[in-house]
Amino acid sequence: MTPDGTVKWVADMSALAESLLPDDPDFSGRDAFPNGAATVTDNALLVPHFLGYTFNIAGTDRPIIIEQLYLTLDPATGELLEGSEPYVAANGSNEGFAVPLQDGTVLVNSAEFFTTGVAIIASTVNPLLPEGYQVLEPAGGLEALSSVQE
Repeated sequence: MTPDGTVKWVADMSALAESLLPDDPDFSGRDAFPNGAATVTDNALLVPHFLGYTFNIAGTDRPIIIEQLYLTLDPATGELLEGSEPYVAANGSNEGFAVPLQDGTVLVNSAEFFTTGVAIIASTVNPLLPEGYQVLEPAGGLEALSSVQE
């Protein structure tokens, strides 16, 4: 957003979800959407995103969270920064903070608000998910994430 309140860009990560998750006829779509506050660094935005499916329950589409990824976005365009793959996955959901340290490590809390709400339907949804996938389970706590470059 610019200082005068004009929206500068809107990041749409649905194509990323479609590239990372297999299609499944039991669900109405695949999606990636922000979850938690963006963290501003000197050259990027670190934004937690849920990756998952959309499941229609009683006529309402509900997100089914499979994974949480930390995506590195260009602050000028909202595009994924080139070379930011592989995406960093977290053990739980981050509805709170992410703090980058000088050595490149990022500390994140796992507040688990969203995953706790979805966990109650996991026994119904997990059998419908593609093989090898399941609803992200609440973990809680504090994680230290670091980049691994080869």
